[in-house]
Amino acid sequence: MRVSNIKKVIVLLFVVLNLSSYICAAGKKTMYVSVDTAIVRENSSKASKKSASIPYGAAVTIIQEKKDWYYISCDSPKVYGWVQASSLTRKNVAARGKVSSADAKEIALAGKGFNASIETAYAEAGNIDFSTVNKVETYTPSEESIVKFIKEGELNLSEE
Repeated sequence: MRVSNIKKVIVLLFVVLNLSSYICAAGKKTMYVSVDTAIVRENSSKASKKSASIPYGAAVTIIQEKKDWYYISCDSPKVYGWVQASSLTRKNVAARGKVSSADAKEIALAGKGFNASIETAYAEAGNIDFSTVNKVETYTPSEESIVKFIKEGELNLSEE
């Protein structure tokens, strides 16, 4: 083979490789962590071992979809694994760099279905006491206790 033909083959390979990486990148979907901490698991099941966690607002790339789970990659921190779809959103939730647009109090209120003015109105009317709810919100069960609860309760967390 002549040198000019070898150069043509090399250029063609270079073009094909760049084009294929562009096509692969175009098909990828970026989503963002919409919960305080997204749990990354080894398999697409709540009973699967936790392999990592990703903070609120982090961008992830969806590699594969499986029912209510996404197989993702994340660059910061560098993580691969399965995340529940409910932990992600298409909207960039960290509008100003890495800073959340909502503070912890607003997120807690939203979890109750309220905003600050509604909670204040209920509290002033004396209709609802949030002290028990606030106490429960501070409890974080360990991974081991969650898995034990699932197994002892014979919960069906199959991927079907």
